[in-house]
Amino acid sequence: MEKFGFNHFGGPDVFERFDQPQPTPKDNQVLIKVLAAGLNPYDVALRNGSQDSVRPLPFPIFPGTDVVGEIVELGADVDDYRVGEIVINHRSMGAYSEYVTASTAKILRKPASMSIAEAAGLTQCRHHCLQYADALHKLYTRRYNRYYGCQWCRW
Repeated sequence: MEKFGFNHFGGPDVFERFDQPQPTPKDNQVLIKVLAAGLNPYDVALRNGSQDSVRPLPFPIFPGTDVVGEIVELGADVDDYRVGEIVINHRSMGAYSEYVTASTAKILRKPASMSIAEAAGLTQCRHHCLQYADALHKLYTRRYNRYYGCQWCRW
């Protein structure tokens, strides 16, 4: 399986193709064939080294937090998803791969009304919206209800 990452910090030219074994899903996971991966400012910060003092990682580093893909295999305990479903996954790293595994607690079905490209950029947006909502909630606990989602996410 192909996976993209880097062995040193720098510009986009530091990316290399790595041959890695295809992951196998655990009992509560699915194997996802990646159809699209989002590119986020965090991924760029990992690549250029500006996150190294905050989150030091061993090389090679395989960035990518947002995945949209097709379920191609189910773990033994998975009964709420089917092979062939298109799902969205927000992960800590490793989205720039042909295949990833993910717990069913960390995936959701792609809305039919949303393109694969839109869905690939959705999870990071939602993540930041939730952080913002949590910060507002802490500041204005008695004045406002907690708001899950944001107007431009369509979630």
